[in-house]
Amino acid sequence: MPNQPPPPIIPKLSDNNLFEIIDHWVAAQPDALLYSFLDSRGDVLEQLTYQQFSDAVDRLAGYFQQSVKANCGARILLCYQPGLELVCALFACNKAGFVGVPTLPLTVHQLQGWLYGINHILDDSQAAGIAMCSATWQILDASQPGAADGTAVRDRLTALNPLITTRTVNSEFSRYAFQPCETFFLQYTSGSTTKPRGVMVSHSNLIANAEAVVDHRLPITVSWLPQQHDMGLIGYYINVVLSGGSTYGFSPSSFIKRPALWIETITRYAATASSIPNFALELCLDDRRVPQSSLKQFDLSYLRFLMVAAEPVNPTNFSAFLKKFAVCGLRPESMFVAYGLAEFTLAVSNYGRRSLSLDRNALALGVIESAENSASHSIVRFMSCGRLVGDTHMEIVDPESHYPAGAGKSGEVWLSGRSKAQGYWNNPVQTRTVFEARLESDQCRSASYLRTGDIGFLDNGELFICGRIKDMLIINGRNIYPQDIENEVQKATPKIRSNSVVAFVAEGSNAITVLAELVNVKDIPDSLIVVGAVRDRMQIPITNLVFLPPRSIARTSSGKIRRDRTRQMFEQRLLNVIAHNREISVDIPESAADVDLGELESLKQRYRLTGEEEFTLFDAGIDSLDLIILLHWLRDKFRSLHARNLSARINVRLFGILTVKHIFTAGRMLNESPELAAGWLTDVINQAVNTRIEHEQRKMQVDRVYRRPEGTTGKTQAV
Repeated sequence: MPNQPPPPIIPKLSDNNLFEIIDHWVAAQPDALLYSFLDSRGDVLEQLTYQQFSDAVDRLAGYFQQSVKANCGARILLCYQPGLELVCALFACNKAGFVGVPTLPLTVHQLQGWLYGINHILDDSQAAGIAMCSATWQILDASQPGAADGTAVRDRLTALNPLITTRTVNSEFSRYAFQPCETFFLQYTSGSTTKPRGVMVSHSNLIANAEAVVDHRLPITVSWLPQQHDMGLIGYYINVVLSGGSTYGFSPSSFIKRPALWIETITRYAATASSIPNFALELCLDDRRVPQSSLKQFDLSYLRFLMVAAEPVNPTNFSAFLKKFAVCGLRPESMFVAYGLAEFTLAVSNYGRRSLSLDRNALALGVIESAENSASHSIVRFMSCGRLVGDTHMEIVDPESHYPAGAGKSGEVWLSGRSKAQGYWNNPVQTRTVFEARLESDQCRSASYLRTGDIGFLDNGELFICGRIKDMLIINGRNIYPQDIENEVQKATPKIRSNSVVAFVAEGSNAITVLAELVNVKDIPDSLIVVGAVRDRMQIPITNLVFLPPRSIARTSSGKIRRDRTRQMFEQRLLNVIAHNREISVDIPESAADVDLGELESLKQRYRLTGEEEFTLFDAGIDSLDLIILLHWLRDKFRSLHARNLSARINVRLFGILTVKHIFTAGRMLNESPELAAGWLTDVINQAVNTRIEHEQRKMQVDRVYRRPEGTTGKTQAV
């Protein structure tokens, strides 16, 4: 009897219904572990077998059917903290006939920006309801937004009577016939824009992309990626349940606190698949985070699928990571670069393992010219993003003429295939523009393409991405439109000229620089106000804010801003700088490592601080990644002095209360007088907290009372 071909990795049961595939796995392996969510120590917080997941989804679907009085296809906002409750709620929402809309998790220190973003999503999605976990509700319920419009959004959310799904864990609900909605969920674009667009992702899209991406049976995966966006949500919670695998997850903050946790978890569970962005490679390469002496305890030999994606990948980081972790059994064939975007569900290409060096000047003209053996300084290197997956078809197109760019030329990446999403929710104009593009060379104009907005080229069948058409900035995996930052800077003060702001990020950096022309060079705005306004509205730190005289910014003959040329002029010191919020230059002292002040000294260097500033780290525009790293450094220092009560009090919110001078003074005392440091900082915190409490009590006296949703008290429980 001839050998039978192996069954497909994703069972061929349905092209348009995820639940038929999930039911297959529930019946085949009901007691197999599906999801396990871990804390920052790697201990299990909650876990679900396939049967437990199915039961939780059915229970919540009944709850949604009973509680949401809306037609099939109505949108439900899903506002959850990292954990398994979001995953269950997303599947339940769709099974009940609704469309889930995952949102960023709410945190205390990002309340204002979160409220602004949620308000737009509420308007754009026309949501019929909102569901959240008890932890999110407790933060929202206790919140005191600093601005009147933030308070109005909070009141709007509470007026919707949020569904607190955590409290349904021991409840049963009447169930009607489940009729899943064709659109599985809305994926709101992850950028900073105040008007993100909701990508409609269908069952068919998800099944097609999973079939194209999952490359081995019953994968054991590890992920700390954000659960509300494509690479984390689809890659490690949807694809896994479709392929019969298991996911061990934990929060992004747990990874940033201790990157070694990711490697430990891969080792402990013999994981076969995981994914990370470029900035995570950098953290793991830092010997302070993952010491060379610890490597022998790790085992990465089981990994078959280690994908690096979500932001441009530095070829040097890629090679250095392979070299450092080879001793742990990491094989070169297991690690690769991939490319994808939400508008194409998740993945477009993968298995990129080589880099190319190109002539920068030729590339600026759209010409791909190798510079592998060149001694010129005008060289730029790109990592391959590999070959197309599944039935994906791609054209490299001149973005202006809409004709194919031709061999040896770069152009906009256009895509077609079953993974192409349905379009943008409630936005037919942008859907036609972005999802229904046609080649001018196609006389029948029969095929439609997705315009990615990315510039790329093909080399020996592999895709290379070299830039964004719209100068999009990518910070720690976030897509940030410079126009959004520029608009917020301009709105922050009337002292800045209209349409005269440029935002950019230097190569190899996460630091945002903003150049702004002044109305009057003798009337300089308060940089703290401008930086704070952008941070509050967009949750983005501005590292360098530079004020220029009028008519400094480069423009085209028609008056359009030339961002790249302006950046070059600034970096070449060709602009007349009126004022700068980072006027000093600080070198890291050679003794920094000896006195163990490396974290503070590196902040000085990166953000040009003196350590004597009387404003907060938030006002200094410190990146959230650096804030979390500093937070855990301080905690560990005081914990080592047995000041556990003080260590427990140190949190991100304190960085909005204590000044830069407070933090740096504490660091110096830890080195010079450690026996006095804990008592001194405790007194400073008590005084700062009391001052803040008095301020908030005065605000509460004038804050209007708002209605609490019914049935929202009680302890948080697992799904």
